[in-house]
Amino acid sequence: MGLGLESTAMPVLVISAAITSAYWLGKTSGLQDSQGLPVGGLFGTAVATMGMLSTAGYVLTMDMFGPIADNAGGIVEMSQQVWIQIVMVIISCSMFHIFW
Repeated sequence: MGLGLESTAMPVLVISAAITSAYWLGKTSGLQDSQGLPVGGLFGTAVATMGMLSTAGYVLTMDMFGPIADNAGGIVEMSQQVWIQIVMVIISCSMFHIFW
């Protein structure tokens, strides 16, 4: 097995175990629809999926700010002036507000 496939094995197993356990926990909750059919497993899976996807916004935001923060840090190291650090903090906060 190649190294690339080995690096994806653990995340696939963890996510599969999380979805399976969410289905099982939802199924054992006894949730039923108006016709009396058990729908707890589907609901548990939906809740777990939304929980996993809720962090996607943070991940994408931090991916966008990575190069900006690296460039700001380089400018501060080159200048060694306090006012540039203050300006970089203000710019980073305003850009975070724009994207958020």
